[in-house]
Amino acid sequence: MAPDGHRLLGGHVEQPAANGRYHPLRDGAAAVQEDAFWHDTYIHAPYYVTGRGYDQYRPAYAMGWQAAFDFKASEFTQIEQELERRWEAHDTSSLLEWVQVRDAVYGAWLRARQRQGRNMAVRANDRQDGALLRPLYRLQLHTAHDLTLLLGRADPPPTAFVRQVVDRHLAMLQEFSGELAPAARSVRDWADPLLRIGTSLHYGGTWLRSWVQEVNTERVLQLCAEREQQMLALYPVLLATVALSPEPSSLLQRQQHRLQLHHAKLQWVRQHWMERG
Repeated sequence: MAPDGHRLLGGHVEQPAANGRYHPLRDGAAAVQEDAFWHDTYIHAPYYVTGRGYDQYRPAYAMGWQAAFDFKASEFTQIEQELERRWEAHDTSSLLEWVQVRDAVYGAWLRARQRQGRNMAVRANDRQDGALLRPLYRLQLHTAHDLTLLLGRADPPPTAFVRQVVDRHLAMLQEFSGELAPAARSVRDWADPLLRIGTSLHYGGTWLRSWVQEVNTERVLQLCAEREQQMLALYPVLLATVALSPEPSSLLQRQQHRLQLHHAKLQWVRQHWMERG
């Protein structure tokens, strides 16, 4: 039992609800969903130290997630000292110091804010962020669409193994574009109608080429690899842009790290498949 009669959940002290506001750690579905997400992805985070179990980071994710609902802060730095004080004051399953879990808390806080709808669109400079992120967002969106189309047109169909690999990349790209969508779609300027026309032309061109050109497993893997290389070239450019806000920068760093890992695996699969062919 936690101090003052508060209940422990996920190793974190559950605070009393304020004015009946929604607290996700009391909602079973949300708690299970978030716990599963971080359990599956924590080893890919830049702050992860080899050998540390999920139980060492789990309380930090719980703290960050709930902090987004407990505090009306637009910047993590506004609540960081209070969260550090709480971390040091309460017993959890983690043996780590604040400096070792700070980025995990921040990651969960940022994800919660995005899920709440209080995401990058609430920032005063969101239009600038959106304009910067829009090319990457469109590339992710187009790649997911094109891969889905080519998978359905491939003849002969890819093996179950290759299909599983490409499906994982598809899911990752769809998640990435979903994360960037609030900022990218917040931009409404003179280029917006032209970009919509460009997207329609792109989709139409991809569909036409899939009928007039040969589509096989190698073509599917090649498209996936080439597009991901384009994305990997974009991330450093965006991260070096001083005009980009801290929150999208952190998001891009996480995406870049995951994409690098998945792309390396894709290259191995592609080489292995070609050797077998």
